[in-house]
Amino acid sequence: MIPLTLQIAGSIIYPKSNNVFNDGSVAVDIQPLAAAVGSRISRVQGPPNAALQTGPEHPLYRLPQSISSGGLKVHLNTYVPPKKSGIEKIDRRSSLSVIDEDHIIFEIAKSFLGDSGSEYKITNFQREDGEGSYGRGIVKFIPGWFSGGTWTIEYVYKNAGHAQESRVDLKVDEGGKEDGIWKMTFPMAGIVAKEKPQEEGAFGENGRSLDIMDGSPGLEGWSEAEWRDFLAACWITKVWNICTRTQWLGASIRSGEAGSLRTW
Repeated sequence: MIPLTLQIAGSIIYPKSNNVFNDGSVAVDIQPLAAAVGSRISRVQGPPNAALQTGPEHPLYRLPQSISSGGLKVHLNTYVPPKKSGIEKIDRRSSLSVIDEDHIIFEIAKSFLGDSGSEYKITNFQREDGEGSYGRGIVKFIPGWFSGGTWTIEYVYKNAGHAQESRVDLKVDEGGKEDGIWKMTFPMAGIVAKEKPQEEGAFGENGRSLDIMDGSPGLEGWSEAEWRDFLAACWITKVWNICTRTQWLGASIRSGEAGSLRTW
């Protein structure tokens, strides 16, 4: 299977192009905010990586604001294209509210911040169906003695009709010889993703990228699309922490937006 390239640079995440990597990986980067509006819809399961259309005109995800801007919550949303109408100017605050409430895939919320580390709660809104399914986790960062540190993800999930919940654990080092290498530690062990160095001259979240290893994670009940969503949410949590920890406030906020940003 040919791996997929996704790109982050501000607030949308889209498949860039299909490039074959020797290690069978998927690259993920970030792109600037694009206004979008839409009515409430139920999100269908996303297609597998090989079936995605590529280019900035086919985004997969949208962030409600620059993740360098701080706040207490970040939502990873399904990208919804702008609704065509005769109105040239759209109320930005109103359009963001519609997107965030109706198209959230994951909510990422700060639950603890301090000298000893950081902790975030992640909730999979796509699994919260009111019929017994859910997906919830804790993302923790424990700093090293002098620099760097270790990230751990403990995520539990349950499918409706199943008596027991299941768990998946990840770990990634920040700094050291295994810097940016994402590993599954439970229920299986192995490398699942690798971060790339930030592009030269980029700052904040811009120019950061992640290679997601191609194919299914081998977890029962998980599609390739849900695995992609999960890794993207965990990675966004880490990027958000790094950008705000280093006080890059406003580094990637467009001029004039800072005053209108709020926590969604």
